[in-house]
Amino acid sequence: EALEPWRERFPEVRVAEHVEMGSAGQVLLSMSGRAQLMVVGRRAHRTAVGARIGSVAHGVLHHAGCPVAVVPHD
Repeated sequence: EALEPWRERFPEVRVAEHVEMGSAGQVLLSMSGRAQLMVVGRRAHRTAVGARIGSVAHGVLHHAGCPVAVVPHD
């Protein structure tokens, strides 16, 4: 249900759904070797020292086996 509005808006984009139990970072890294691009979100809030990313996005950026896009969201 969460993906349906995006599928309708961008029908040409292929999306593969996958549900797996485990920590977010480890699950994403285990899938990264088979992905063409991994997209992870980060909160759009800024701190006094600038934009920051969370531990999952940080781990994926440094250890993924594919390109990674970190996208801010609210």
